[in-house]
Amino acid sequence: MIRVEYVDGRACPLVRCDGCGEQITDAGMAGVVWPLNAGPEFPQYGEGPTIPRFLCKTNRCLSRCDWPWEELSTWLVFLVGNVGLDGATRWRDAQGHAEFARRCR
Repeated sequence: MIRVEYVDGRACPLVRCDGCGEQITDAGMAGVVWPLNAGPEFPQYGEGPTIPRFLCKTNRCLSRCDWPWEELSTWLVFLVGNVGLDGATRWRDAQGHAEFARRCR
């Protein structure tokens, strides 16, 4: 899950494993999963959004799930593009914010 936690008085966005609750600090060691039968072609699940889950590889949470998945690092790249953070200046600004956020660990 994506959460905002307070560390040393600062609000820090963090990703925690939905399986074991551990903080995910390496996007290559986690995956994003979603139900196999999500989407409008499965009306029993409605037309609403599919909420992804974040699972780590460290504690084998991802290996115990049989839903489709994508590595967290790839999913984040798609998310960044979908929210319009595709220009070089915006990307540099985001990296600057990320450097600040690293101090939240």
